[in-house]
Amino acid sequence: MPLNRMTTRVFAGAAALGLLLAACNEVTTKQGEARNESSAESATPQTAPASHEAAKSAMKPGLQDGEAIRDALVAWLQQSKLGDRELLLSMTERASVWEGPDALLNIGRWQLHDEAGQLALRMRLSTADGSSQAFVAPLAHDASGWHVMDITSALSHARR
Repeated sequence: MPLNRMTTRVFAGAAALGLLLAACNEVTTKQGEARNESSAESATPQTAPASHEAAKSAMKPGLQDGEAIRDALVAWLQQSKLGDRELLLSMTERASVWEGPDALLNIGRWQLHDEAGQLALRMRLSTADGSSQAFVAPLAHDASGWHVMDITSALSHARR
C-alpha cells in the first residue's frame, strides 16, 4: 500500500477515535452532572447498613474515611473464617491510606472503587503458578461508621 494511502487511513482512524473519545467524555460529564443534581436533591443521611443498598453513597471518602474503612476491614477479617484470612490481615492491619489516581482511595494493596454508587474494596494478588486471586469487599456506611458487608474471592488461572 502506498505511504500516502496508509497515512490517510491512520489519520482518519485517529480522527474517528478522537471523536469517539470526545463523545464518551461528554456522556460521562452529563452523567456526573445528573448524579450530582440527584444527590443534592436527596441529601438525607442513611441510618442502617441493612443491605448493599446502604453502601450507595454520594460522598467521596477522604483519608479519615480510609482509616475507618481499614479498621472495619481488619475487624471483619479478625472474625472471619476466610481461607486467606491471615494473609489478608497481615497486609491490611498496618496498611497506609492514600489517594491514588486509579481509585478513590488506596489502603495498602486494596483499592476503593465506586461502581454505580456501590463502594467496594478490590485487591488482586498473584500466585506462584501465574494465576491471580481477586478479592472484593462491598462496603456500607451509616451513622455508626463504615462496615464491610462481605469478602468474596475468585481465582483466575493463567493462560497457557
